[in-house]
Amino acid sequence: MNKIGIFGGTFDPVHKGHIHAAKCFREECGLDLVYVIPNYISNLKEHRSVSSEDRLAMLHLAFDDEEGFVISDMEIARGGVSYTADTVRALKELHPESQLYLFFGDDWLEGFPRWYNFPYLRDNLVVALANRSGRDISALTAKLRDEHGVRIFPLQFTAIPASSTAFRGGDTSLCTEEVNRYIAEKGLYK
Repeated sequence: MNKIGIFGGTFDPVHKGHIHAAKCFREECGLDLVYVIPNYISNLKEHRSVSSEDRLAMLHLAFDDEEGFVISDMEIARGGVSYTADTVRALKELHPESQLYLFFGDDWLEGFPRWYNFPYLRDNLVVALANRSGRDISALTAKLRDEHGVRIFPLQFTAIPASSTAFRGGDTSLCTEEVNRYIAEKGLYK
């Protein structure tokens, strides 16, 4: 059975922390392929400052030379609010015999049972959990396993301290040279 990863987000812009996390996700879970999927409109975040096309182009610059990664525009092409359940359903159709893994930061754990179509998500994927905060999340993960039946694969990598918010605040060292060049040429984030 193939293992397929889902690494989604706003990527506004994609930065070195995203790239590092995606590579660790693929390696630690032993994934055959990772779909990197920018959302069209996030149902979890309100901020978005550049077009979907620009975010997609920057993802290609960041990942196209990396083996085992596919940049997908499925959520952009679908339009509207991006729900993880819809993306999982589409990937299950593409890879019916595969096990899906969703990259998941601990900052979303508490609200996960309230996500759109949570039972479908619980039944059709493994949560690859990144403890980005460094806090003790053992009680929360136990609750998700015991009370909700969520399958959790704890990731062990150490996150790179980087965020799109910090980049937009002026720290251009957080993005790759190619992404920074694209941002400068397009005049983004001014």
